[in-house]
Amino acid sequence: MGYQGAHARRSRAGVWLTGALLVGAATAALVGRGGSEATSAPGSPAPASAVPTRAASVPVGNEPGRRAPDLEVPLAGGGRFRLSSELGRPIVIDFLAPGCIDCAGEVRTLTRMQEAFGDDGVAVLVVDVAGVTAERARSYYRSLGGGDLLYGEDVGFHAARAYDVIALSTTFVVDPGGVIVYRDDGPTPPELLRAAIRRALP
Repeated sequence: MGYQGAHARRSRAGVWLTGALLVGAATAALVGRGGSEATSAPGSPAPASAVPTRAASVPVGNEPGRRAPDLEVPLAGGGRFRLSSELGRPIVIDFLAPGCIDCAGEVRTLTRMQEAFGDDGVAVLVVDVAGVTAERARSYYRSLGGGDLLYGEDVGFHAARAYDVIALSTTFVVDPGGVIVYRDDGPTPPELLRAAIRRALP
């Protein structure tokens, strides 16, 4: 991507992040806030020692063919999800927010993928960017039909910035080596997501 395209994308990302903050403020009353926040969520690249050898030389980026930036988010139910510690299996990452028009359908699609591929070791992580706690986000998405997924809170938009997320329902599929095999900046058709997950299976 040239300078102008990258600059335009960063500008759109800034507008979207500002909008997401407003969504978070507007929906906090709906979902509630409660609980304590984690203090950081680094977006630095995964250490080479945590990445399978064949992928360690792949440049870090946020597009297919690049090694996914590391991310760490607090999870509903306790603990944290760190991508570099979860490699060795396909991982689906989806950025959502309460009040998002398309997020109800998206979380149901993610649930179907978890049910279809969970026995293959696939993990599905919902990263909430609205500023509510992971516990509140889990409760909200489950009320929309979300199932037994991993629900995390993107404190400070660290993950969204690292992945250059410019729209809600942005989905990534990461292969066991940490390389992105699929990205979709918007609601993902189930058949496309299913095919992407199959490509990521070892």
